Amino acid sequence: MATAGSEEQFLTSGLCVSYGLGVTNGCTAPSIPLSPAAHVYVARRKSDIFTVRVDSAISASLDRTASPVNINTNMFTQPSAFIGTASDMQLSELAIVIGPTPDGDLATLENHLKAKYLIP
Repeated sequence: MATAGSEEQFLTSGLCVSYGLGVTNGCTAPSIPLSPAAHVYVARRKSDIFTVRVDSAISASLDRTASPVNINTNMFTQPSAFIGTASDMQLSELAIVIGPTPDGDLATLENHLKAKYLIP
């Protein structure tokens, strides 16, 4: 089941959210600077707040709580994730979590990946 705002694009500059036809889209701000060093990037939606975390710290956000989108739920399932071919980054590992993720679990995952890839 997909809901409004469930179509995200994780770009090299940030996270952009598509709400559908006739609905204002949004992207996180500020733009995330690229770096040749290894990093742990996390795109997260918690209620109507979208954040991009870099190495366990929030680097950009988009807050839609002041103007929430009122769109009906689309009844379909999407069995896969699409990784585009226009990326400027090398991807070592991808984890997709469906459903709520407690802050502590997210921190544990980020710390595990930082230790695994020797990221300070």
